[in-house]
Amino acid sequence: KRNLTYNLKRFYRVRDGQGIIEWQDVVKLGALAIAGLAIIESPFSAGWSTELTEIRKTIDSLWSESGAFRTFLHPADRNDNQNFYPGEALVFWATSLSKSMDEQLLKRTLRSVDYYREHFRRQPNPAFVPWHSQAVTTLFRLTGNVSLREYVFEMNDWILPHQQWSDGLDPDYIGRFYTPEEPSYGPPHASATGVYLEGLVDALDLAIEAGETSR
Repeated sequence: KRNLTYNLKRFYRVRDGQGIIEWQDVVKLGALAIAGLAIIESPFSAGWSTELTEIRKTIDSLWSESGAFRTFLHPADRNDNQNFYPGEALVFWATSLSKSMDEQLLKRTLRSVDYYREHFRRQPNPAFVPWHSQAVTTLFRLTGNVSLREYVFEMNDWILPHQQWSDGLDPDYIGRFYTPEEPSYGPPHASATGVYLEGLVDALDLAIEAGETSR
């Protein structure tokens, strides 16, 4: 509760009628989604119902009918980090749905899943996998749509070869997800390993439940 109080006091504000998480004049979709997720998963969430409603409206404003998200509110001309922030937004939406079903939100969320599935198939990237795995796992549990479970398997089957097991690797690095020959995937770091594991655990749970013993 103290941590949320601090972070919202430090970074949350209303600008032009929109609830935002702002740092150095930048407002990211991902920061909005993680703030919203922190609120709705908190046992003290009722204390920030106004902020949550305003954050939710801002996230909604960054969504388009195609299913795509715009990834920055400010600066308005930025739309990069498509492998990170939309997945975080979908985890927020899926978690919201798990707490209170909303058919319109479910429809928008599934449309985004369809849109970003094609994005992943065109340009797969490790950073894409864990957030979308978590969101789609939640959606599968809500809907029972087997194609969603297969999509989680597809993403995690793809990412597993990017896990490093070299005998020459420092022991602290064995098991991390890093592809040196693909610099566009970015550098390795511990926080990335943490979120990769969150997605991988969801995929493992689904595999166990489905009797996917080979996986």
